[in-house]
Amino acid sequence: MKKIKYNLEVEILTPLHISNGVEEGGYIDSYIVKEVKGKEKIPYIPASSIKGKVRDNFYTILNTYYGKDKAENITNSIFGSEGYNPSKIYFEDLRCEDNVKTSIRFGNAIDRYTKHTKDRALKCIEVLENGKFLGTVTVFLQDDLVEYKDYLEMAFKMIESLGGNKSRGLGRVKISLEKREADV
Repeated sequence: MKKIKYNLEVEILTPLHISNGVEEGGYIDSYIVKEVKGKEKIPYIPASSIKGKVRDNFYTILNTYYGKDKAENITNSIFGSEGYNPSKIYFEDLRCEDNVKTSIRFGNAIDRYTKHTKDRALKCIEVLENGKFLGTVTVFLQDDLVEYKDYLEMAFKMIESLGGNKSRGLGRVKISLEKREADV
C-alpha cells in the first residue's frame, strides 16, 4: 500500500458561494459555510465540495479510457461506496490564512417555465470575494490502484468551479496540487 499526501490550494477567481443550507434569519436568503471560532465566524470550503468534484472528474476520465463498469469499480475502490467499502482518500476542509472579504449579491428568481422573473422574488446571497484556501489530501492506494495516481491528480486539476450560482458568474477557482510526501 502506498500513502500519498498532497497540499491543496484553491484560489478564488470570481466570487464564490457554497451554501450552508441553514436559514439564519434576516434579509439574506443563503449564507456561505462558516465555522465558529470564539465570537468570530470564519468562512471555509468544505472537504465534501472538493471530494465530490474530484470523484466525478476521476470517474469521467476512467470511463473514457476503460468503460463504465471498470471506471465504476476503480472509483468505488478509491472513493468508497455502499456496504463496507470505506474511502481510501481523505480530504481536509480548506481554510484561509488571510482575512476573507465577503459581500452580498442580489438577483431576481426566474420562473423556469415562463422564462420571466417571479413576482416578489428578490434573492440575496452571501459570497466570498477573494482568498486562497489551503488543506491537505491523503490517499492510501493499494498496489493494484497505484497506476491510477496520475488520473487522480488530473481529476484535481480539471476543477474549474465550485459552489452554486455558476450561471450567474460565481465560483471560478484555480486549483494547485503539490505532492507533499509519499510512503511505501
